Formats: sequence, structure tokens, C-alpha cells
Amino acid sequence: MRILLFSFFLLLTTVLFAQNLVPNPSFEDTTCVENGFDELGYFPASNWYNTNGATPDFYGSVANNECYINSYFSNDFSIAGEWQLPRTGDKYVGLWLADEQSISREYLTVKLISPLLVDTCYYVSGHLVLSNIVTLACDGFGFYFSSDSISDFGN
Repeated sequence: MRILLFSFFLLLTTVLFAQNLVPNPSFEDTTCVENGFDELGYFPASNWYNTNGATPDFYGSVANNECYINSYFSNDFSIAGEWQLPRTGDKYVGLWLADEQSISREYLTVKLISPLLVDTCYYVSGHLVLSNIVTLACDGFGFYFSSDSISDFGN
């Protein structure tokens, strides 16, 4: 019985092995560039790119103006009730997905660590939280995979 149980746990650890193909998945690593948003595609989280030139927000526990990091503990956000805490780590991204009058959206892109393989099943997940002061939400959120980049920013 002990051998069977050990074999089951060994098999389980082999089957559950997973590799994260997204570099800097919680946005912890940053690349500060003076006047960075003047450069098309710049976003302060390393390996991530601002695909359409919109203005996604970048939050951390401590503000850093050189890196365009807003503090989620600042009075501006806590008074307005807008702040959130990150699920993991110290940083997170705020995206404007749409509203009733605009078709404008904010996107971020990242090049995977290694290419996806044909005929291989992948599991993708992300964590979304609605801002405290927002009264509308989108009814869907997705991930787009392509063999080529949407833009040529930094690639």
C-alpha cells in the first residue's frame, strides 16, 4: 500500500508540473526610462509593452515618478476609494477596457519565454479586480496569442 501511495504522489507531481511562459508575470521588475512614455510602446514593467499607445496605469506600494509608478497608498487613491492591493508581490497594472461612449482600450503585450508548441494544451489564467469606484464592468476578458507581435515595439 505504501509503494502504491508513493507511486501515486510521484505520478501526481509529474503530471502537475507547469512552467510559466510569461516573463515578469506580476510586473515586479521595472525598467525606468526618463520620458519613457515619449517612446512608442514603452511600459515600465520589464518585458511588457504598451501596444496601442494608450495610458495603462502602473501601481506599487511606493511611488516612483521616474518609473511612472503610482502608489496605491497615496492620499489621491485612498480618499477616492480607488486603490487595490496586488494579489501577489508589490505591483499591479490598471487597464481601461471600455466605456459606454468610447471605443478606446488599453492593452499590454509580452513576448513569451518560449514559443507555444503545436498540438500541446496550455492553461492560461489571470486575475482581474474591478476598481472600487467603477460602476461598469466588461462581460469578457481574453488573451490573444500570435506567432507574430501585434506591434514591433521592443521586439
